[in-house]
Amino acid sequence: MDLKRLRTELGVSLEQISEWTRIRPGLLRCIEEDQFNKLPSRLHLKGFLKAYVQYLHLNPEFVVDRYMKRIQG
Repeated sequence: MDLKRLRTELGVSLEQISEWTRIRPGLLRCIEEDQFNKLPSRLHLKGFLKAYVQYLHLNPEFVVDRYMKRIQG
């Protein structure tokens, strides 16, 4: 799932998500660009992803599980 593409198609900015989630835009950008090594931990990544996708009204369990499998594989 390409979160950046979906977010831009919905017309939502990183700043809007950041305001709602209280997650810095730079960290959200790292998630979108698969720069997981720049995030504090995998636990943080799960929490950040969950908040991000909830803002976009997506299924958090599905997206988080899919992302975590992708970065572990």
